[in-house]
Parts: sequence; structure tokens; C-alpha cells
Amino acid sequence: IHYKKEFESSIETQLEDCREEILLFLNNIEKISIDGLASEQISYSRIRLIENDLTYIQIRDKVWRIETLEDYLPSGLQDVSKVEKESFNITVAFQDDLSDKYYKLFNYFPTKLSIYLPCIIHATFELNSSRDYINASLKNEFIFEQLVELLKKCSLNLVEETEGKADWSPFKLLLPLTSTTDSPLIDTFYSNLKKLHDELKVFPCVDGRYESLRSIKYYDAGFSEWVTNNEFAEQFHSLLSPLEETIGKSFPVGIRSYPQNEFISIIDNVSNRINDLKV
Repeated sequence: IHYKKEFESSIETQLEDCREEILLFLNNIEKISIDGLASEQISYSRIRLIENDLTYIQIRDKVWRIETLEDYLPSGLQDVSKVEKESFNITVAFQDDLSDKYYKLFNYFPTKLSIYLPCIIHATFELNSSRDYINASLKNEFIFEQLVELLKKCSLNLVEETEGKADWSPFKLLLPLTSTTDSPLIDTFYSNLKKLHDELKVFPCVDGRYESLRSIKYYDAGFSEWVTNNEFAEQFHSLLSPLEETIGKSFPVGIRSYPQNEFISIIDNVSNRINDLKV
């Protein structure tokens, strides 16, 4: 590679910022090694795994589940000057514990735009000339709409896989840690995720099932923990599991009470089973 000497420092800085997540989306590259930097050598390799018809990629000690949506763009978004039909690709990669905290949006390589979800997102957006930001275009609007649908699919898959042992993962996958953004496209994207919260059964309840927002009941974390610790979960249908701290900050639920007659009936039923309460 030939380059001007004055750009060498900038190139080294960019190479030092090379992250393992890049290998999630470069399908024909299995290993990246960078030598000669001022810092230590950078080397990443990946292993692709297939389990129960699901695709995983392991890089070092991390394993990501890979969900992909790929199709042709609608006819109204096709570039009529091109012979071949244009397609789009969206990939969502997430770990079992949803522990990803690298929020940069990828278009094969990371851009300077952030989406504050606990997963790594790649999509073939139209980028500006710097390839750091996305253009305000109908194509990008469409891709964001499809990204919402893919995240919805991922969330509902987690619901199906954990039904009976419900946890917060399906909900958290759709919950931005912050809604702050200077991109109108991402702002609309966040609003569409919020609509999914209002529609889907992704709220985990103490009885191990999932319910929709309009159906859940909630008092506070302490009450839900008391119900769980004393094994009264089957009596308190639709009672939300204790809110995790990060969820409570981003999505405050507030008190959602049982109707008085129903609550009295539940307490009467529970009182007949009380021997030694756990607090």
C-alpha cells in the first residue's frame, strides 16, 4: 500500500482501533493480524459454529449469535441506471448475556454513528463520502424499518426459547440505553422500537411467562421478589419480574395494580398456604 508519509500517524491510529467485532461481518476473512504498531501486535481470528440451525461466531472468549436479513430492495428504491438488482443486508450479532457495549453502527466497518442497544448491528446503509455517517435517504429509511423487523424477530425467538423461564433478554434487546441522537433516522428507529414494547409480549413475569405491557401488574421490585422467594408465582399471574436497575432508568413502569377484588382473592388463596414466610 502506498501512502503519503504525513498520513502515517493517522493510519496507525486507525489500525490500533481495529476491533474484533469487524470479523463478525467480513464473511470471507477468518483472521486479522496487524504488526509493526507502536502498541502490541493485534490479532483476531474467528470460528463459525452451527448449533440447532443457529449460527454463532466465536472470537477469542466471546461468542455471538448471528441473525441476518438479506433481500432485494423494493422496485421503487432500485437504481434504474444499474443492470443488476440492488440488495440489502442487515446482521444483528448478540451474546447470550447481551453484554455488548460497543455501540457503533457497522457497514462492514464501524461508522461514527451509535445505536445504544446491547448488540452489534451491521447494515448496508448509504454512507456519505467520509463513510462515517449515513445519508438521509429513502433507502436508509427502508433499511431501518427492516432492522426493526429483524430485531423483533430476534426478540420473539428469545421469548420462544425461554418461555417458562422468562427473563429480561427479549425486552432488553429492544431497549436503547439512551434515546439521545442527532440522527433523525435513528430517532425514528428508536420510536419504532418503543412501539414494539407497547405491542409485544416481552415482559417477563414471576410465573415464568411473558406478557404485554397492557397486561402486566407491578408494585415494586421488593414485592415481586417476595412473591418469588415464597413460591407464590402461580397465584400472581402477570406480575412483572423485578425490574433491573438499568431497565428501570430507561423504561420506568410505575405501579400497575390488580383490581381490588382479584387482589383480595389472591391474598386469601396465598394466606392458606403460608407456613414460614421468607422475607
